This record gives sequence, structure tokens and C-alpha cells, in this order.
Amino acid sequence: MPIKYNYENGNLKSTNIKDLNGNVISNTGFTHNFSDDRLTAITLSTSTMPSVTISYNGHYPSSIYMNNKTRAITYEGKRIKTYGNNEYFYNEEGIRIKKVTEANKTHEYI
Repeated sequence: MPIKYNYENGNLKSTNIKDLNGNVISNTGFTHNFSDDRLTAITLSTSTMPSVTISYNGHYPSSIYMNNKTRAITYEGKRIKTYGNNEYFYNEEGIRIKKVTEANKTHEYI
């Protein structure tokens, strides 16, 4: 499958992936803050899925926009603390041990 890379000011702006018939099946757009040369968002759209945008604030994703809903992501150090209304818990070794979903369903990991 051919992949086309598009650049702006030396930064990757977008990619397009085409099937063997030449139809675009995936577009990925990249948004940059050119003043400090930092990636601020990635938007992915395909012919079979709704569009998804991942926004960045620093090195880690800060939110994900999907299905007309934005879900914020918070961190405690490098660990995800919340994603939307889901909450994550870790043991003293940094291993995820529990997730509580927005529906108040608890998943515990061994």
C-alpha cells in the first residue's frame, strides 16, 4: 500500500495510505506548535471508523476526542490517573492493580 508523507516547515503535516486500487483508506494529520517545535495533536480518520483526535500538552496525551466526546487524561508522574471518568490505581511498584469505570464497574488486576 502506498503511503504519502506531506511536510510543512520541516515537520510532518499528514500521511495518506491508499489501497491497491488507489483509494485513500487512512488519513493522519499532525498539528505542531512551531514556536517551540512541539507536537500538539494527531488526528486519524479512516474509511471504516469515526475520526479520532489525540491532543498533547507536553510529552503525554492530554485528551482524546472520539464519537463527539472529549475525554481528558490526567497523570500522576508517568502513570495515567484518569481517562474521562475512568480512574486507575497502582501498587507501590507502579503496576496497575485496579480500574473503576464511569459506570462504577471495578476491574481488579492480579
